Amino acid sequence: MGTDMSGWVEVRLDEGTWKGVQRLNIDRHYALYAALFGVRNSNHLVPLAARRGLPLHVSEESLELLGGERPGNLDATWIGLWELLPIPWNDPMSWDAIEIDVIRKTAHGLVPHCRLRYAHLLSRDEHELLEHAGHFEKGQYRYETRHIQDEIDIPASWITLMDDFRSRVEDPYRCRLVAYFY
Repeated sequence: MGTDMSGWVEVRLDEGTWKGVQRLNIDRHYALYAALFGVRNSNHLVPLAARRGLPLHVSEESLELLGGERPGNLDATWIGLWELLPIPWNDPMSWDAIEIDVIRKTAHGLVPHCRLRYAHLLSRDEHELLEHAGHFEKGQYRYETRHIQDEIDIPASWITLMDDFRSRVEDPYRCRLVAYFY
């Protein structure tokens, strides 16, 4: 079972309402889901638009796609064109990620034990300690975060979407992508 994304590219009309102008039809890509929205984030990337929920004034097209109901914040999010413009969509993306160094405490000092890329191996409390303090100790181990760069290859369907997205409006603050994950 996998996770797919659906949604709309929306533009803000002069009277202030939002209209869905392009239904999303893009390939499943977990690295982009993680980098942009924090969904399927097994590499612990630092997302741009995680858990925003639906925008307050969402288009009728987006609501219709969702069956007329506003889902919980984990199922839907949005991102503005102004946030996506700095990304070099025609080249592999470099993205901030986090690795976790596990260090064993011995009688002779600290000894590197292993490196984790999958934060889901830790409890929620341990994850929060790493996020806020950068480290924690448990038993004979010390856990420390390291910030690294991940490279993400962009599939053609996403490049096409971004080219279309950029061409929609002159004002990037009047255009956004509303996404729903299922």
